[in-house]
Amino acid sequence: MTAELRNLPHIASMAFNEPLMLEPAYARVFFCALAGQLGISRLTDAVSGDSLTAGEAPAALALSGDDDGPRQARSYQVMNGIAVLPVSGTLVSRTRALQPYSGMTGYNGIIARLQQAASDPMVDGILLDMDTPGGMVAGAFDC
Repeated sequence: MTAELRNLPHIASMAFNEPLMLEPAYARVFFCALAGQLGISRLTDAVSGDSLTAGEAPAALALSGDDDGPRQARSYQVMNGIAVLPVSGTLVSRTRALQPYSGMTGYNGIIARLQQAASDPMVDGILLDMDTPGGMVAGAFDC
């Protein structure tokens, strides 16, 4: 990773004590990921008032969602029998996540979600919801 992408003081200055418009689940992931690297021992959700210590954050992230209901086992939405798979941002060969994150979607995530949707008995068709300018050639033809 380049020095520019690891400039933690710069990232912290842009992320803390600034108004941000973030989807709540993304905000939890983002700030919990930064917490360990910046020596933050406790995070408090300003909306819910929930407070997490560094040790509690990974478990909370694994269970986080937009509501209090159980998490879906699918990595995509199904609408009228159609699996909708979001593909957004820059396309890259591999990422560590199945879902798009940090402005990137990995071809490995697209493949995994396509395979999951193709084997889902509730899915009659698959729609790739593309919002991307393109990206890396390496790995593109594996899809």
